Amino acid sequence: MAGIIPGHEPSGVVYAGDDGVTNVRVGDCVAVYHSRSCGHCQESCGGDLMWCADRRGYGGPLHPNCSSPTPGIACHYQMTPRTPWARC
Repeated sequence: MAGIIPGHEPSGVVYAGDDGVTNVRVGDCVAVYHSRSCGHCQESCGGDLMWCADRRGYGGPLHPNCSSPTPGIACHYQMTPRTPWARC
């Protein structure tokens, strides 16, 4: 399933990375949120991504198996050691 996000809000462990990737390391726990915001509106900048008027989802009716091409956003959601279920 390389290049596919199965379902929504999956999580996992970084197992490889390019030299240009600086915000996560091999072994880091990461998760993917099931939608993205515009990143510019007040809601997006304030952390209320669900209220962004230009929010787009991954999976759903356009992707019948709830899968979509990997957008490469997992790096934006690095789990902290304080997240109990993120103990990989």
